[in-house]
Amino acid sequence: MAGLWKENSVLLKNDTTEFKINTLNTVARLGLVHTFYNAHFFARYGLIAGQSENNSAVDDFLYFQRSVSLSGAELGFGVNLIRNTHIALGLYLGGLYRSIKHTVPSEEYRFKTATRTIPNLSLELAWKISQHWSWRQSIGSQGYPLDTLWSAGIGLIF
Repeated sequence: MAGLWKENSVLLKNDTTEFKINTLNTVARLGLVHTFYNAHFFARYGLIAGQSENNSAVDDFLYFQRSVSLSGAELGFGVNLIRNTHIALGLYLGGLYRSIKHTVPSEEYRFKTATRTIPNLSLELAWKISQHWSWRQSIGSQGYPLDTLWSAGIGLIF
């Protein structure tokens, strides 16, 4: 699966001045979705790897980086609200633990948010397209304004 989300990172100067950095993250997700209790509930877990693009959120501080390495893991649980033999639509509550390898302008800076755990609440759609393949799609939020998380991909059913 592929995922995309926006978040605000914080660049911290030694004098405790903070700068907000807009971060757009694009990742590949490799993991498992396990259903239980007759597919009423599901768990999703896996690894993420990708890249981040960052730029300053304020005009008085110039900062920009492209193709910064990002890696992490995800874990969460959900409940299927609608389900039949071909489609399941559910709510998912989970989180991402991610690390971004930002570079800093000089030694007097560090990223306060280089690693962080990000909560996620999303609406999940699973569509069985054949006996062994499914399409999964989700849209969600991490609880901040303008931080929509999108995800889509093909899954193997075994």
